[in-house]
Amino acid sequence: MEKIRVVQYGVTHEHAVGKIMTLQKMSDVFEIIGVIDDRATTSPRHPKVVDFSHFDKFPLLSPEEFFRRNDVELVLIEVTNADIVPTAQKCLAKGIAMHMEKPGGEEIKPFDDLVFECERRQIPFQMGFMLRANPAMNFCIDAVRKGIIGEVFEVYADMNHCYGGEDYAEYLSSFRGGIMYNLCCHFIDFIVRFMGKPDNIYSLLKTSANSPANSLNNCIALLEYPHAVASVRACSKDHGLGRRLRIAGTKGVIDLCPTENLNIPLRLELSLGEDSGDYPKGRHVLTFPPMSDRYAPQLLELAKIIRGEIPNVDFYTHDRLVNHINLACSKLVDWQDVKDLL
Repeated sequence: MEKIRVVQYGVTHEHAVGKIMTLQKMSDVFEIIGVIDDRATTSPRHPKVVDFSHFDKFPLLSPEEFFRRNDVELVLIEVTNADIVPTAQKCLAKGIAMHMEKPGGEEIKPFDDLVFECERRQIPFQMGFMLRANPAMNFCIDAVRKGIIGEVFEVYADMNHCYGGEDYAEYLSSFRGGIMYNLCCHFIDFIVRFMGKPDNIYSLLKTSANSPANSLNNCIALLEYPHAVASVRACSKDHGLGRRLRIAGTKGVIDLCPTENLNIPLRLELSLGEDSGDYPKGRHVLTFPPMSDRYAPQLLELAKIIRGEIPNVDFYTHDRLVNHINLACSKLVDWQDVKDLL
């Protein structure tokens, strides 16, 4: 079977090294045509030390060379957060499948226009939300949809971590929505898949003690639904056990912590107040095998779409909605002004 010919546009996003390593491991699926080095950008970028030698073994392309080529079927956009949407808009002219990093920019219209045009032309478009292929979290979505925990009344999700120090806090200050804008989009994507559009959104964007002013590294947003509240938070000063998810319903509760681990199995607790689905009343501990790669399942799905093996996944409206909610949670738009746009 022919390999999908791919170019990675950018090396500066915090997930860029991980993506090129995944593509390399999937050499039976992808042929890496080249990489576009965007290190000359003046846009703020994540302060972590990156081993750029991961890109040395692949041909270096200029943007002009990339746009002249007619043999590329997929582009991965891995530039700085500020450059993501403008770069994707340029790539749209090629009419090829796109995998685009998160988040979707600090304004609604550029991302909306981009995704709408992909939908109109049925260009496969995939956002790099890293939790979409997480088996434990997909179990949670399935359990909610099947009513195993009853009607949901509470969701708690945090993207807390403890890394980066002052350099990371300074980086966060380059985003008007701070850590909420940069990280919580992953959980917003997840929550919207089973809760849908909220009625109201309330946010607090704070800076933790002893952090650079205006870094907004301690944030929480509440998504209000008719019978439920979902809270999404992130702080860069949390020394806990890992990122946490809790979903509570009228029949039971799901707890997952950490939400992601690539080395050991994930452990999920399901506590039921009554028999439900295939599970008797009581406490159940479910384990899910470690994901050997965070990004491979998503990219494999995209390859199958490009080959025509499966239908194009219709996330276009969903992705626009997630971006609208992320911007509202980040206090970049008023939710009441935008909630009826989709």
